[in-house]
Amino acid sequence: MLRSRLQARFLFGMLTAILAMSTMASANAQSRSLEFKVVALAEENSIHRPFVDAAKTWLAKEAAADNFSIDYLHNTAKIDEAFLSGYHLFLQLDYPPYMWTAKAATAFQNYVEKGKGHGPVFEFLVPDVQTAKRRLVAAGCTIQEENASIPRSYIRDPYGVVFNISQARHEK
Repeated sequence: MLRSRLQARFLFGMLTAILAMSTMASANAQSRSLEFKVVALAEENSIHRPFVDAAKTWLAKEAAADNFSIDYLHNTAKIDEAFLSGYHLFLQLDYPPYMWTAKAATAFQNYVEKGKGHGPVFEFLVPDVQTAKRRLVAAGCTIQEENASIPRSYIRDPYGVVFNISQARHEK
């Protein structure tokens, strides 16, 4: 049961990270006083090595563009609550859940369930945050936190799921 719950959390965390990376790092770039730190876990020589290499290339480009740092791990030996507390985002690029140490699995579960901030959330980019926020509140959602200078808002839906809406960047 614990393993299947952890697997679901790992998948959710990976999806969330991919959706959130650009906007969260961009928000951090606007507030340069706090460095946004990412840690990524990938098995060193797995069959998925081309995926991991492509992800590392992309992440390096994003880190340079949006002013965040990324550290890589090849096993879970270092992972505990103190280690995870130094990171804002955890990515599991390629590492099977059955290879996690018990200490690391517990620390990661606590990081997700009891961690700082809102924990992993879905990130939605919208053309107009204010309009989307009004519609969501009218549908029964509540505002958890907002920052008009970014602009973005953390929203809790009627079922308790927290997600973030941010202004979509218009790139040419």
